[in-house]
Amino acid sequence: MTGAKLPSIPEIKVERPFEYQTEKYKREGNIGEEVGATALDLLLLKRAVFGKPTAAPQSLKTIGGLPKTVALEIPQGLIEARFAKFSQIIRESKASQYGTDIRIHGSRAVGDAKATSDIYVAIRVSPEKFNQILKEAFKRAKPGNAVERTMLRAIETGKIQRGEIKLSKLGEGLENEFGFKKVDISVIREGSLLDQGPWIPLKKQVLNYERRT
Repeated sequence: MTGAKLPSIPEIKVERPFEYQTEKYKREGNIGEEVGATALDLLLLKRAVFGKPTAAPQSLKTIGGLPKTVALEIPQGLIEARFAKFSQIIRESKASQYGTDIRIHGSRAVGDAKATSDIYVAIRVSPEKFNQILKEAFKRAKPGNAVERTMLRAIETGKIQRGEIKLSKLGEGLENEFGFKKVDISVIREGSLLDQGPWIPLKKQVLNYERRT
C-alpha cells in the first residue's frame, strides 16, 4: 500500500547569518520578523541560544499550539546579570514590604513579547494580606467616588496597581534603567483572575551591585 506523498518543505531564506541572529537575540530578547524568521526558526533559535527546549516560545500556534505551561529562566529582553540587578533593585525597595513572593509573568516570561512589550512584576500575597494592603491603599474611598471605583476594580481583578501602593517611582526608575516601555509592578491576590503563570521568580541570590540613588 502506497501512502500519499508528503509535500516538500520549502527552503527558508534568511538574509542575515545565523550567528548574527543569535547575538541579536541575546541582546534584545527576540529577532522579530525583520530577519524573515518563521515560528519554527524562532523555536530552533531559542534552543540554540539557551540550549534547552523550555526556552522555546510557548504559544506558537504554527508549531502545534504549545500550551503556555513553561516559563523561560530569564525574562525576555534581559541577560542573566541584568536580571540579577533588576531583581536586587526590587527586593531592596519598598516593594518587599508587601511580600517576598515576587515574580515575572506575562509575555516576557514565556518568550513571545515584542520589543515594546511591558514587563509584569507580581507581588503575590494571600487573600488576608491583600485585604490589609487594599484597606491602606484605598483609605480615601467614599461611596461613589473615583477612589472607590478603582478599589472595586482591584477587588474584582485581584490586582492593586503600582500607583495605589506608591511604587510608581520604582517602576519609572526601572524603566529608565533597563529600557522597558513600562514596568508594571502590582500586588496580586493568590487565586485571583490575574494570578496566572508561567512565572519567573526574582533572583534571591544576586551579585553585590552598587545601587543607584
